Amino acid sequence: MKKLSFILALVLVLSCVLVACGDETEASSTPETESSVAADASSEAATEESSEAATEESSEAAVEESSEAATEESTEESETGTIVTGGNVAAGRPYTISGNGKPGGNYTANLTDGVAGDDVSAYNDTWFAFYSHPTMDPSNLNAPEGKGYVIIDLGEKKDLTKVRIHCGNQAPSGVNSPLWFDVKISDSADVDSFEYVAEVPVKDSAEAGNATLAYWAEVDINTSGRYVMISVQANGTWTWINEIEIYDAQ
Repeated sequence: MKKLSFILALVLVLSCVLVACGDETEASSTPETESSVAADASSEAATEESSEAATEESSEAAVEESSEAATEESTEESETGTIVTGGNVAAGRPYTISGNGKPGGNYTANLTDGVAGDDVSAYNDTWFAFYSHPTMDPSNLNAPEGKGYVIIDLGEKKDLTKVRIHCGNQAPSGVNSPLWFDVKISDSADVDSFEYVAEVPVKDSAEAGNATLAYWAEVDINTSGRYVMISVQANGTWTWINEIEIYDAQ
């Protein structure tokens, strides 16, 4: 009986020992598990942060690349726009003529249509003529006493940089280079409101001689206005031009 009690006591002790060991094992494994979970969470957070950073960096790079491309395109458009908008602002614009307000004879070329013909042997409407005659009734002339003008309406006030006039010289036929052109500017169409800006250098009679030639007379200016007056002092009965160009600062 004592022996049986001893065995039972021993079994009870062993059971307690086994239970205690199991609790210890569970207790020691729990921190490891929690540590593992924490490590996994930290790893996931790091991966997510790294992924977000990479995505953000990739997005920034894409935005920067797109911005650079847009800048290049804008520059190209701007350069192209400079050629167009900084061109001849007189093109297609209306104008008025001095004197009787008509071209001389059959020389009726449009002065702002962009066509500057070079054929000075063509006695036709490829040229515009200022016509002056000392004995003719001034009401029949567009350049009474040898002086005439063209007033071009640019449509709005503009900053101007250059004026060009395409001239024809056919000295053997009495069509001579003008003695001078000058440029006047105004914000009003009133003839008396114009202010002198510059004289346009032309080929003088000695330089042109008896030559048959067409050429551009031009002058740089730095002023602003809506109306541009090109005045001419004729050298003889006929003075030929067939195009006027005016350039702005844009």
